[in-house]
Amino acid sequence: MDAMLKHMEVRDDGFLEVVLKRTKDFDEYIFQQIHKDERCLLCVRDPRSKTRLYYDTKGYLTLKEYLQAHLFAERELLPFLLYVLEDMVQVNAGKPVSMRLEHVFLSYDGGLLRFLVFPLVVDNWLFQKEELKQFLKDLLDCVRVTQDFAALGFLGYCLRSEDLTLPQVLQGLHDLQAAQAKPLGLLEKLFHITREEPFQVRDLPAPKTMAVPSFAIAEESGGYAVQKKLESPTQELLAQDCSCLVDLKSWNSIRVDKAQFTIGRAKDNDLVLSGKTISQHHACIEEGVLKDCGSANGTYINGERITSRELKDQDVIRFANLQFRWQKEEIV
Repeated sequence: MDAMLKHMEVRDDGFLEVVLKRTKDFDEYIFQQIHKDERCLLCVRDPRSKTRLYYDTKGYLTLKEYLQAHLFAERELLPFLLYVLEDMVQVNAGKPVSMRLEHVFLSYDGGLLRFLVFPLVVDNWLFQKEELKQFLKDLLDCVRVTQDFAALGFLGYCLRSEDLTLPQVLQGLHDLQAAQAKPLGLLEKLFHITREEPFQVRDLPAPKTMAVPSFAIAEESGGYAVQKKLESPTQELLAQDCSCLVDLKSWNSIRVDKAQFTIGRAKDNDLVLSGKTISQHHACIEEGVLKDCGSANGTYINGERITSRELKDQDVIRFANLQFRWQKEEIV
C-alpha cells in the first residue's frame, strides 16, 4: 500500500496528512466502511482535493510509543497481544489495515484501539505476508518483558513460517494461552465458571499537549459568513473542483470560485469576517493573487505581511487574528 501513497506526515495540530498518488486508487466503499467502524481512526477527505486525506490522531498514542515505554509484568504480554490482534483481525477482514506499530493507536483514556485504514483499491490485503512479518519483527524489537518469553518465542517462530496470515498468528496465541492455563477446578467445571476478565491496558501516559496556534488565543474570537460554504469537514463533499480557504480553527472549507473574491467585515463581501480587528474591506483574491485592500491590521502569508502576492498551495493566510490555509485546485 505504501507504493500508492505520495506523502504522509503527522502535523503539529495532531492530524496525520496522507496524499495519494492517483485519484483512481481511492476506494469509496472502503472510505464509507471506515466511518461505520469505530475501531478505525477517523478519516477525513479533503473537500476539494480528490487525493488528500486527514486522520485525527489527537487523544491517542501509537502502539510503538506505548511498547517502548512499558515493561510488561508476568502474565501480561500474552493477553495484550490477543487484545491487539483480535481487533486487528476483525477490522482487517473487511478493510486494509496498515500493519505498522506507529499506525495502531491506543486512547489515553482506557487504551481503546484505533487502526489506520487506507481507503485504497488493494487486492489480496488479507495475505500481506511481508507486511505482517515486518509487523511481528517490530513487535519483537519493541516489547520489553521480565516473564512470558513463550509469547515472544512464538512470534519468532511465526517469522520463519512460509505461509503466514494474521488469523494464523491469532490462533497460535490462543493455543498458547490454552496450554498455559491452569486446569479448571471441580466447581468451575460443574457450574461453568469462567476465569476470564476484560483486559485493561496498564500504565497509559498522560495525554500529549498539542501546539496551540497563535490565532486560537487572540483577544477576540472571530467568526465568518460566506455565501457558499462546505459545511462538514468529516466527510467528502461533492462539489466542483476549485481552490478554497480552510479555516484552521473549525476546518470548514470556503470555496473561492469567483475571479474576484472579496474578504472583510462589510456585509457585501464574499467572505464576511467578524471582529473589530478586521477592516470593512480587508483583502481580496484575484485569479490566485491575494491583495491587501489597505487594511488597518494587515494581511499575512506564512507570517509575512504582504500587499500583493500570488498564493501557493498550503500557504497559511492571516487576516488580522483569523487564520486560514490556502488549498489550490489540483488537476489529477
